[in-house]
Amino acid sequence: MGVGGAALVNLVVAVIHYCWFGVNVSFLGDALVAAQTGGYGPPGDFALFVIVGSIVITLSTIYGFKTLDRLAMVAVPLVGVILLIVCVLAVRAGPFELAAVANPPAPMSFGVALSSLVGGNMLAIAAMPDLSRFIRSERGAVSAMVLSYPLATPIFMVISVLIALATGRTDIMQLVVSYGLGAPALAMLLLSVWTINALNLYSAGLSMAATFPRVPSWMFTIGGGALGCLFALMGILDAFIPFLVALGLIIPPIAAIYVIDGFMVFRSGEASWSGRFRWEAIGVWLGSLAITMPATALGWTVTTVPALDATILAAVAYLALLRLRKRI
Repeated sequence: MGVGGAALVNLVVAVIHYCWFGVNVSFLGDALVAAQTGGYGPPGDFALFVIVGSIVITLSTIYGFKTLDRLAMVAVPLVGVILLIVCVLAVRAGPFELAAVANPPAPMSFGVALSSLVGGNMLAIAAMPDLSRFIRSERGAVSAMVLSYPLATPIFMVISVLIALATGRTDIMQLVVSYGLGAPALAMLLLSVWTINALNLYSAGLSMAATFPRVPSWMFTIGGGALGCLFALMGILDAFIPFLVALGLIIPPIAAIYVIDGFMVFRSGEASWSGRFRWEAIGVWLGSLAITMPATALGWTVTTVPALDATILAAVAYLALLRLRKRI
């Protein structure tokens, strides 16, 4: 996409990270409200918890990022253990129905559900280079990828689905309170949200620093924390599924363009680009958004999976433009 196009992508990626900050700090606020209802949480309301949580997470990202990384090594596995305990207790409580509900309260097609999963994971995949840069060897980086998405992610998804089916509830704090795991689960949830949002600010800061190298990185961290807090207060969690579907429309076309460029344009290492923008790549990306976003909102789809529609559209259009440019 050229240097200018890469800067545009960096801005979009940073804003998405800030949105995820808002989503996660909303989970934090809801968890503390649920804990307060259970009689062991601190006093306050959702807005206060979100604001205080955002400030603490932002400042700790600036001054104590390495400490948060060490906490994540403990907190994230413990959250997994707590989820597993809740899953076992919920499944043992009685039989539950695996068949789809005839009239669900929020109907969702398989394609939209799949696009939500794609959107929810694509940003983490795109941010993996920001995290794998700390891994000492290529083997370590590959092992981390294999253990995370192909192995750990499906396991935790299945556990979460079993809990929801067995209890008919999706609020994790209400579930852990009902099984007597309130205080330790709250502590682990707070630590996991804390570390995840610190990583969101860190990755967004890298994207913004690459675009605006003269601006101090701490300014991006503070601004991102404030923006994420604002998203939370505006109710981004109420639009969580549309947010995930939108991510599935925004990021996969960028990946398709990058893959095509890697195999067809810059594969030999001899190709170069002197301009600031590769307008055909930018045009294809924005054009795919202009088509797939309204189409998804109207329920129009070709493959039944909006994220796949966007990827195929961008790939086909970009390949056609590259061939047309060779003929001219």
